[in-house]
Parts: sequence; structure tokens; C-alpha cells
Amino acid sequence: MQIDTVLSDAAVGSKSKKERAKPIEIPGKTYPQFNEDGTKMLDSEGKEVWGPVKMTKPKKAKVVEYQKDENGNDILDEAGNPIPVKKARGPVVNRVPSQESAVIQVTEEQAVKIAKYTGARGQYAAMLRGGMTIGEYLQEGGDRGFLRFYVKDGACTIDLATPSA
Repeated sequence: MQIDTVLSDAAVGSKSKKERAKPIEIPGKTYPQFNEDGTKMLDSEGKEVWGPVKMTKPKKAKVVEYQKDENGNDILDEAGNPIPVKKARGPVVNRVPSQESAVIQVTEEQAVKIAKYTGARGQYAAMLRGGMTIGEYLQEGGDRGFLRFYVKDGACTIDLATPSA
């Protein structure tokens, strides 16, 4: 009987887990606040304002340029709307030509860029010389994948015409 009394006293005196656990107050997260034009909101002292609402930074509106005539007036289409200027894109090089007779061209500016490569890129770039063919580059131990990278990066260009001997 003595053991039952001790157990029952311990059971009566103890609190449940919910009663024992103290509520932990988590501070609310704060986020930077932005103005309508996308700049950070500042208080009167010039410090950045933080608030409880997560705001997305507003995107800048794209400025559309329109075609102009010699007097500076907008050129209009048949419906009377101004015609936007289409920006030209450069040629996209997705792969190196399969013709091993294509010539690799390297200008002085590109040679400076090639000299800045390090690691494996620098190792394979050291083999590049202006006027050599793709076949010669590959015979020296060059890699077609690195050559593709150099063309995309603007470190060299490839001329499909055969070299003059």
C-alpha cells in the first residue's frame, strides 16, 4: 500500500506536458520595405525600414524606343501607333563547325582575354593561335568543348573559309 500511495501522490502532483511547457515567443520576422519605384524605403533618419510584410521588389518598367523620322517625330503604322525599334541580336553559336579546315581567328583584344583564363580553360586556351585550323588545334591536344566555350565567351571567332596557303 505504501508504494501505491507514493505513485498516486506523484501522479497527482505532476502537471501534464501542456501545463509544464512554457510558451516560447518567437520574434516576428521582418523584411525590407520598398517604395513604388523599387527603391528601399527609408525612415526620417535615413535608415532602411523593415516591416512584418514581405514585399517583392517592383520590377522596373521597360523603356520602349520608337522609330523616329529626321525631324524627331515618331513614325506611325497604318493604325496610327508608333513603331517600336527592334534591337538586333548577335549570331548565336551553339556548336563548333565540324569542318576541321575552318580557321580560328584571335584578335589582340581576344588574346588578352585568353591570357586571363586559369586552370583547364587556361591550359586549352594556351594552344589557341590566330590563323590555325580547327584540325590543327585538335591535333595539338585541344578540346572541341573548350573551343565552343571560347567562341561563346568571345575569346575567338571561327571563319568557315579555308586558309590561304
